[in-house]
Amino acid sequence: MAGRLMVDAATAVGEAALNSIFQGVAQALTPIIQKKLGYLLGVDEELKKLKKTLLRIQTLLDDAEGRQFKEDMVRLWVVELRDVAYDVEDIVDAMNIELLRLQLKQRNKTDKDEVGNFSPSFWLDKVVDDFENINFRREMAPKIEDVLERLDDIIDAGNSLRLREAVGGRIHETKSRPETTSLVDEESVFGRDMDKEKNWLDYAMHDLIHDLAQFVSGSLCFGLLDESLVHSPTEMTRHLSLAYLDQPVLDSLSEIKGLRTFWGEGIMGEPVLQQLLQNMKCLRVLDLRFSQITHIPDSIGNLKHLRYLNLSETPLQKLPNSICHLYHLQSLLLSHCEYLNQLPSDMKNFFSMRHLSVYGTMIHVLPDSICYLEDLQILDVGRTELTELPADIGKLINLRSLNLQGLNIKKLPDSICMLYNLKRLNIKGCYWLLELPKNIVNLTKLRNLKVDSELLRKSFPLGMGRLTSLQKLKYYPVGKEPGQGIGELKDLNDLHGELNILDIDNILSVEEAGAANLKGKLHIKQLQLQWNCSTSLSLRDGTVEAEVLEALHPPCLSLKHLVLENYAGFWFPNWLGFTSFSCLVYVQLVNCKRCDILPPLGNLPCLKYLVIKQIEGIKHVGLEFCGNISSNAFPSLTKLEVEDMPNLEDWCAAREGAFPCLNDLSISFCPKLKELQVNFNNLKKLRVLVCDELTALPLLSSLEVLQLRGCKDGIILNSVPYLTTLSTLKISEIEGLKSLPDGLLQPLTLLRKLEIENCYELASFPDGLPALLTELSISHCPLLRSRKGKYILPDIVNISIDLPILPILAMKGGRKNLKRAVKDDGLVLQVGQSIMQVVSLRGSNLIEVLDAKGVKSLALFPAKFQKSLWIKSGSFVVVDENGREKALESGSKVACMVSQVLFYEQVRELQKSAEWPEVFKTRVPGDSSSDRKNSTPKYEESHSSDDEDGLPPLEINTNRIRPVELESISNSGSDSDSDSDTDTQL
Repeated sequence: MAGRLMVDAATAVGEAALNSIFQGVAQALTPIIQKKLGYLLGVDEELKKLKKTLLRIQTLLDDAEGRQFKEDMVRLWVVELRDVAYDVEDIVDAMNIELLRLQLKQRNKTDKDEVGNFSPSFWLDKVVDDFENINFRREMAPKIEDVLERLDDIIDAGNSLRLREAVGGRIHETKSRPETTSLVDEESVFGRDMDKEKNWLDYAMHDLIHDLAQFVSGSLCFGLLDESLVHSPTEMTRHLSLAYLDQPVLDSLSEIKGLRTFWGEGIMGEPVLQQLLQNMKCLRVLDLRFSQITHIPDSIGNLKHLRYLNLSETPLQKLPNSICHLYHLQSLLLSHCEYLNQLPSDMKNFFSMRHLSVYGTMIHVLPDSICYLEDLQILDVGRTELTELPADIGKLINLRSLNLQGLNIKKLPDSICMLYNLKRLNIKGCYWLLELPKNIVNLTKLRNLKVDSELLRKSFPLGMGRLTSLQKLKYYPVGKEPGQGIGELKDLNDLHGELNILDIDNILSVEEAGAANLKGKLHIKQLQLQWNCSTSLSLRDGTVEAEVLEALHPPCLSLKHLVLENYAGFWFPNWLGFTSFSCLVYVQLVNCKRCDILPPLGNLPCLKYLVIKQIEGIKHVGLEFCGNISSNAFPSLTKLEVEDMPNLEDWCAAREGAFPCLNDLSISFCPKLKELQVNFNNLKKLRVLVCDELTALPLLSSLEVLQLRGCKDGIILNSVPYLTTLSTLKISEIEGLKSLPDGLLQPLTLLRKLEIENCYELASFPDGLPALLTELSISHCPLLRSRKGKYILPDIVNISIDLPILPILAMKGGRKNLKRAVKDDGLVLQVGQSIMQVVSLRGSNLIEVLDAKGVKSLALFPAKFQKSLWIKSGSFVVVDENGREKALESGSKVACMVSQVLFYEQVRELQKSAEWPEVFKTRVPGDSSSDRKNSTPKYEESHSSDDEDGLPPLEINTNRIRPVELESISNSGSDSDSDSDTDTQL
């Protein structure tokens, strides 16, 4: 069965490689001949004969492609035919380029001579044109004649092989072929047998040598060598792929003289490579990617038949000059050879080169000789050290793909605009590039243009509408000049995938917007419409912008993602709520300041993810949001984010049955939101962040995860006990929260994870924890303490605590289930943060600090610390010093702000890390014996007290606290002695 699949795959590849080429060439020749364009170029008769010969060749292909798997001579016939096919394709491309050149020349002529058509300039232009046509005929006619002769020889050879012509379609013949037959004779291919018990392939191989074979049949024709195999390749082996290399296999390689394909990914060393190159002169495919090879032997130049060489991901340092003798080499892949810094200077002899990749290498110069590779179709020099391209790169007339991504080039050569066959151009990440060539719009075959939006904004080429073949264009900034408007998109109807239209505020009329014909671009799946927010809102006409957006109607049937950003119209467009958007799954509305009513997005049948952000005009959300559907609004919505709505006051209405699939809701930075009265019956996750006025949550019968952050006074916590299905509760940064409400946790019988962070005024913890709780995390709550007595914790698996004050905790059942108990005093400084020492206090909210360089400055001590922490001279703090240098230069007194106070135990640990400045490592306050001797009696008393909670009084400096301890107490009579462990320090 495996062999049959391989044959099918190989047959498919063969048809793609030959039938498609000949059919494509014949189709391309037909309009040239019919329109007498060949006569214009002086090669009409030759083209007619060429087409006739191609059609005759096609009749032999079916029989040849079936017999090549059994007969070596037929296989060689197919290989020779493939080489000629590429040459025929190049001839047709050359004619198309010449026709395109003449067309552009005619288009670029501006004004005719005032004297008329019989002026001296007219006759001079005609003589030049005739001379150019004569030159083209002299250059092209010999090539066509040579190809015709080779095709005639191939037809004669096919007749001698008794290849039969297909009449009226494919040849239908019953062929006796065993089920497990391989791509070629079983004796000539090693490793194609399938072990029925183990279901693996001994070796991997393929008969087709071009990239398409790997793409189509790679998974079927590729396997791994099992180390348990006892047999080795024989002298009849032609195609071999090894997953490992041992001595028996190595010895057998010396006997294989006719090997055509060798795939040794990651296993090859230089000594073995030397042996391989000496013995295998017939190699056509050599793939050594990931191998530990730093140098290639000069003997590689003896592989006269080599067509594919892959050395990617190797530590290769240099290519030998002998590699230039590989006249038939078609693919040279050197990507990610990080130590390779140059190519051979003379590359003219790479006559057949079609694919050259040096992506991710250290190459800093492309030799000028590369411009002589007229058959080159793919050139990838992205992420190299190149700073300029050869001036004559335009001579690569057959180039289809050019990757310049991430190059530090400042200018593209003008000749790049002569690459008329170019289909893919990638100049993304070329941040030093100042401008695009003006004539880049002459590349009318361009399908994929990757370029950064900022570069397009700086040098947007005039007449982008001429690139009618474009399929991929991520950014289109609307310009103000003629030829840069939105109307240039009119004929770009083949655009696929993602399109971001920028600077829409430059569209001044509805007619101009309608000319873009967005509705007709049926392949667009992601559309972003973005206005420039730098223009003052008062200068923007809200009515005009609303009408323009109404005219920018996107395609209904293909669109999946839609983003509106910085829109200043007075209302949203009517089409935004159309049910005809049957594929729209994502909508984002950002910074639409003037709109006061949300669009009826509940009508969208497939909408799954909705983001509403920074819409200042919205005060109320009601039934209009659900649309005109009588029930089941937002039928597919699963995630909803409402963020930064400064004037939103209430969300109180929704149709019955709305939001049936919503399971993730986030409401953040809505400071005026007071009411949230919507039934989200299936909601699983809820985040409420910085909503100071929101005091209650609706009854959410399915809620499992709740995160509350920055909600003032913590009144909203009173709703938590009613959410009895909660499994995770996260509480953080609640200003004014001094204690958790009584009875907060007891009703939450399913709670498994509890996190409390950055509650600087929280001083007490509720008694009793849910029995199923397995994870407890408490951090940055410096005043937290409990009532008298110890806590009895359930069988907690993970505890993470960084508190300087914490009660002694007792664990029910001992430590048998404890996997992680951490008192985390670690500190990771963020960008712009540094450790400084307090020099003196300058009032209630200012302190003087000293940095690691000895520079003093004033720092703001935030109010959130003032109520819970106190510091003194010599204490250490983490300071956010973004903009500190500018503030000091301008003479400002306050240059930075305290973001964290470091406690004594933290300082002791941090002294051992690389984060701690060397200048502060001499002495830590409170660490010396003198400090302890000079301590106040109250401090000494607190450290020797026998209080049940083991805590010092609150008025004592909280920066001096002993390590927190975790006491393990065994259950009486139920647990073994091994469960009763001694105290464990966190």
